Amino acid sequence: MLRIPEQLVGAETADMDDIQAELHMMDVDYVPEELFDIYNRTSGEFDFLTDVKTTDFTLQIELSDDQSKAYLNVIPPKEIIEPLTIERVLAALREENVFQGFDREFIEKIIKERIYFEPVVVGAGNPLYMAKMVILNCFFSRKSFVRLRSQV
Repeated sequence: MLRIPEQLVGAETADMDDIQAELHMMDVDYVPEELFDIYNRTSGEFDFLTDVKTTDFTLQIELSDDQSKAYLNVIPPKEIIEPLTIERVLAALREENVFQGFDREFIEKIIKERIYFEPVVVGAGNPLYMAKMVILNCFFSRKSFVRLRSQV
């Protein structure tokens, strides 16, 4: 059973990554979606976290605020029945609309070295930059030449 107490106004909230790391250190088998639901409720009541046994890998993919980086957090089941494949990871990335910019070799390294319970950057692109708004006014004269004037 797990209990996440209600947070006081202005108090620092517990970090989800820290909670997951603690559960991993205690060798607790859990479903990440259930943990996320309990974390969001923060009712202060005890909730069952380990009712369901995991049988497959859970892949959590998060995008940075500017959506220029993709983070992968691999959560293995208690007993690994079927190994994790790169095709499964790439399919999960595609589900989150990450189609390019990922490092295939690094993803293979994550699978091979079993880097679990740690969000790592698996894809990165160029951050977006906000441009100034420019309005162009086009004037056509009778002599057929164009003069452009920008207003910034």
